[in-house]
Amino acid sequence: MSTYTEENQVITYDEVVDTETGEITQHVTSQTITSRKFYKTHEEFIQIYLEDMSGLLSITSKSELQVLCLLWKYSTYNENDKGNCVLITPKIVNDIVNETGLVTQSVRNVISSLVKNPKKLLIKDPQFRSTYYLNPQYFFKGALKDRPKVMQVVLSYVNDNE
Repeated sequence: MSTYTEENQVITYDEVVDTETGEITQHVTSQTITSRKFYKTHEEFIQIYLEDMSGLLSITSKSELQVLCLLWKYSTYNENDKGNCVLITPKIVNDIVNETGLVTQSVRNVISSLVKNPKKLLIKDPQFRSTYYLNPQYFFKGALKDRPKVMQVVLSYVNDNE
């Protein structure tokens, strides 16, 4: 889990005057060190459900796993949206090409194979050309309370596409 720590230090001094010499000295009367850790929110992580890990076992190549991992990275979550959304634009394809070393057509073929996968790892939006969803049965990005709603909406696309 990604964290960062912030520390604050407060030192309080009291001035004491020596009555014989008139010398002013400082004495530390208190010292406070505050340390706080900050954690990234749930929305910044993607969850993989181990009980449904069989979905990943249907992956047939290293290329499919590489592209799927990058699609996880590029997926977005919005409470008002359907969740787990990936807009596969030419820029995203180019980024995947650069990160994996695959050629553009191979990336497109892998995306197609993830859609055709028997586990439906990637679901094509029937209305919008470059819009896909990660199957929330296996992967989810966002608040846990929203997962049932996203599963209902996104999995309805599976039924529409069959």
